[in-house]
Amino acid sequence: MYDLTESRRLYTLGKEEFTKKNDNSAKAFFEKSLEAYDNSPYALYGLYKVYGVLADYEQQERYANKALNQSKKFIDSNPMDIDSELYKNIGYINDFYFKNHREALTYYEKALELDDKDYDTYEKSALIYEEDFSDYKKAEKYYLKSIDLNPQYFRALHNYAYFLQFKLKQFENALTYYEKALVVMPNDYSTLNRLAYLYETHLKDMTKAIDFYERSIKENDSYFLSLYNASYLYQYHLDNHEKAKEYLERSIKLNPNYHYSYENLGSLYEITYNDYENAEYYYNQALSISPDSLEVLYKKAYLFHFKKNDLNTAEELYNKILDINPNHVNSLNNMGLISEGIYSDFHKAIEYYKKAVELSPNFAKPLYNIAYVYHYKLDVPNRYEIAEEYYKKSLALDPNSHFTYVDLGFLYEVIFKDYDKAYRYYQNSVEINPDYSTGYYNIAYTLEKYFDDKDKAIEYYEKAIELSPNYSEAYNSVGLLYEMHKGDMDKALEFYKKAYENSPTSYVYSFNVGYLTEKHLKDYAKALEFYEKALRYNPNYADAYNNAGFLYETFRKNIPQAIKYYKKGYEIAPNHKGIVYNYAYVNMIQKKYEESYRLFSEYINLRDDYAPAWYYKGYIEDISFNQLEKAMESYNKAILLDVNYADPYYSLGLLYKDAYKDDIKADDYFQKAYQLGKSNAFLNAKFNK
Repeated sequence: MYDLTESRRLYTLGKEEFTKKNDNSAKAFFEKSLEAYDNSPYALYGLYKVYGVLADYEQQERYANKALNQSKKFIDSNPMDIDSELYKNIGYINDFYFKNHREALTYYEKALELDDKDYDTYEKSALIYEEDFSDYKKAEKYYLKSIDLNPQYFRALHNYAYFLQFKLKQFENALTYYEKALVVMPNDYSTLNRLAYLYETHLKDMTKAIDFYERSIKENDSYFLSLYNASYLYQYHLDNHEKAKEYLERSIKLNPNYHYSYENLGSLYEITYNDYENAEYYYNQALSISPDSLEVLYKKAYLFHFKKNDLNTAEELYNKILDINPNHVNSLNNMGLISEGIYSDFHKAIEYYKKAVELSPNFAKPLYNIAYVYHYKLDVPNRYEIAEEYYKKSLALDPNSHFTYVDLGFLYEVIFKDYDKAYRYYQNSVEINPDYSTGYYNIAYTLEKYFDDKDKAIEYYEKAIELSPNYSEAYNSVGLLYEMHKGDMDKALEFYKKAYENSPTSYVYSFNVGYLTEKHLKDYAKALEFYEKALRYNPNYADAYNNAGFLYETFRKNIPQAIKYYKKGYEIAPNHKGIVYNYAYVNMIQKKYEESYRLFSEYINLRDDYAPAWYYKGYIEDISFNQLEKAMESYNKAILLDVNYADPYYSLGLLYKDAYKDDIKADDYFQKAYQLGKSNAFLNAKFNK
């Protein structure tokens, strides 16, 4: 049957029903149209459309192919009966079903030649010019033509706004057209989402952005992209992490194949909740969807490197990234850190850092890392000058890097001995970051050690403590100043205890608490406990052996234990004057005169201005070795060093009385000893008339 007029009439009725969403009624009219004109391209197109809506995809495909073929045949056989609608229908099937956009555009243009008032075809053509040809001039012309023909045409307003936003970067104009689109369809969730994204990324108005995202979600809470975009804003800009987590989880339920949702949820667990196991789980989920995502691979590598301290796994991941992209500068930089940390291969580390700098000359981190390696690790000629050069290059690119100023200051302090420059760089670090406790600590140290401004140093140490209440080293340093400079033992002990509480395995802090507990509080039992702790944390700490030995000797009266501690300390530090003296003394009172004499002689070689050492040397020469002349020399040397030291006078008196039988001289020395406070039964009887 070939009644084209009747067929077109029935097709038009079918279109009307289709527009009203009466799909089955539309289908019936299209089928009748086909009966009126066998293989009518119009009716076939109508059936293609209606079967698509009815989700009968097999029939949709059948009629798409048939409509396309019959349309072309119809054009060839009926050139005089062609209207714009037929060209438009052919264009539509090519455009949306077969995705042959370039051929679709050919037919759209033919349709427009016959009907230059068809705003819908202008919009569809504009989209192809934009996406497939990147002909933005033509695209804009057609969008504007469509809008000019129908200022209320939502699709044209919506897509032209998108075109302005993402292709022409005309953000204010884009805003205008999104707003026009919303006048037409105030509740369109897609437009609300895009407008929110415009406010977020380009106009930087986060309040408006989240308002539009929330409106989009309210209109369609199954639109995962609005949930994802809102979650991003909550996570990275608004610090509402619980909301971000909720929206990411909802987004994943709606679209379990969108790897960005897993990635951001992993970041949330890593950075906000410090839950590294869940972070790893979500990064793995993201990689199961997009295994070559460099961003996710890098985040996972970073997690293992800096959070889980699993450098081997981090290295594997960095190498995988570099296999995909050999120029991934962050991975090159971090492989330099791995080369330092695992292998101590500092030359290899420098290679990685320099490669990163070569690829990204304005990347400050690898420049800093090069400086750091030369400064602290790589022993080569001119290392410190090279370090200085790279620190300064890094600061030129990142002048707000407070820790770079501290390292540069440390270089000037320790290596170049330029304390003024060191102080200035430390000051720079806290000017940039007023909360940087290390900067304040280094300023304090410089003031204390090089400028002798100990009061100001105390202020800066206490500022460092205020910013970092667990800063053990600062507590210890300020404690030393209260002890040695202020003479405020209570305050010093308070700070030493804080240092110890924050670092209870530090042998130095244990020792310092023990020292003032002994000397200031006279709590010898508690002091001994702290000395023992110090030795538990550092079995080679000579000072602790000396002080513990002294308490075993004087407080516990446990001479064998004291000897054991002095001996161990002596083996570790044979030139430790306190240990040598005390070890000599306990050997003497144990009548181990040979060993005692050797040790007192060693002590005098280390320090020859201490009167008791000369006295005890003379005592052993006198009563054990019977070397009376030597003894007399030693006693006199002790008196020469300390004229108010009674013991050598008394011993000289005995020497003159018993060995030389010179009672007159003997009495002179006895009297001097008695006047200086020497007291025993013999002297009391002799002089207490």
